[in-house]
Amino acid sequence: MKKLAFILAAVMLPCGAASAEDGQAANSNPIFPVPPNVTFLSGDTWNQGGTIVRLYGVQSCIRGTKVKVSAEKTTDCGEISMVYLAGLVKNTAPQCQGIAETTQPKQYLVVCKANVGGQQVDLGTALILSGFAFSAYNPDGTPTSMQYVVAEEQARNQKAGLWAFPDFPYPTAILMKAVKPREQ
Repeated sequence: MKKLAFILAAVMLPCGAASAEDGQAANSNPIFPVPPNVTFLSGDTWNQGGTIVRLYGVQSCIRGTKVKVSAEKTTDCGEISMVYLAGLVKNTAPQCQGIAETTQPKQYLVVCKANVGGQQVDLGTALILSGFAFSAYNPDGTPTSMQYVVAEEQARNQKAGLWAFPDFPYPTAILMKAVKPREQ
């Protein structure tokens, strides 16, 4: 349970640090590319030159959780999310802008635009619509982005990505369950 509480602190609590609207209004934050040599830590976070960067409002499948992808094969759900993010970054050359910095753990929260089919799209929306990432929620159960909630519902209805597997470990349910005991 301590490990899950640590995971919760690392991936969920920072989401409430800022609102996307506040960050997008702060044009003093420079726009920067995601270089090809980043190290992906999860399906929503990477290490960029020693700086931990996390997509604001996006929650990937938690590393170490398992999903049954066939009758014979179970695999790490978080790895699937991470590989999908890595492929999307490699193929879309996203440009990101910081919207907040957290201290515990130290990370930069960003929003990113990706080049998909010659059009600029929000990277978080693309990940969530694909079904390989999900809308992040604050510890009180409120979503960080209604746009992402709508994208997640659309992916769920279409059984996109991980939604195609009926028993995949939905990260929001895992994280919210971990929050409940801490609040009592």
